[in-house]
Amino acid sequence: MKHKKYNLIRVGLICSSLLFTNSGCGVKTVDCDIEGEHVHLYVSESNLLSRYIESEKMRVKGLNRTEEYLLLTDELAQASGNGLYPVKENLDYITMKINSYSPKREAYVYDYIYGSYYGYGFSSGKYEYGLQYGYHWDHEWQEISFNEYTEDQVRDITYQYQFYKIDQEGVSSKLFDSLEEVPDEYQYFIPATLIKKNVSESYYLDKEKQKVK
Repeated sequence: MKHKKYNLIRVGLICSSLLFTNSGCGVKTVDCDIEGEHVHLYVSESNLLSRYIESEKMRVKGLNRTEEYLLLTDELAQASGNGLYPVKENLDYITMKINSYSPKREAYVYDYIYGSYYGYGFSSGKYEYGLQYGYHWDHEWQEISFNEYTEDQVRDITYQYQFYKIDQEGVSSKLFDSLEEVPDEYQYFIPATLIKKNVSESYYLDKEKQKVK
């Protein structure tokens, strides 16, 4: 019972602190004299991300409220409620993220690597078998050039990009292979789901079709 009481007091102190700093569970509500239902533009500290949110809070999910607003529509209400970010307001962020991911090939090589492994190690004055950390010989996936030939197994890693649209049927999404393929109606995205990583099944290269490094 004392432990439970302590936890409740601790939560209260945390919320009080967050209220004082205008973030977290007690975020300050900002006065607004705009007539009619509307959404405000919220931006990140770095100004890399922004979206319209139906709120008068100073901060929402790490974004700061601005005075820029749009009158509320069904589409904006759905975008706000589903945490969707407009593509046109975040093109620099989207381009940066997509350009930071490029297809690559990895080979499953046997090498002297550092990491965890099961084996014998010296502990408590004697050798014991168990989980160890350090350099050891083992297989791992290492990136190689697409023009490099290897007799080891390889796998290809590609990326797709998820965008959302809002229509009479509601919110739906689709994966695209490039930004150029995204139709105009897919006007939204979510940062956490923008990039989808695809890893192929492992296979062996055909030497006759592969350029030797």
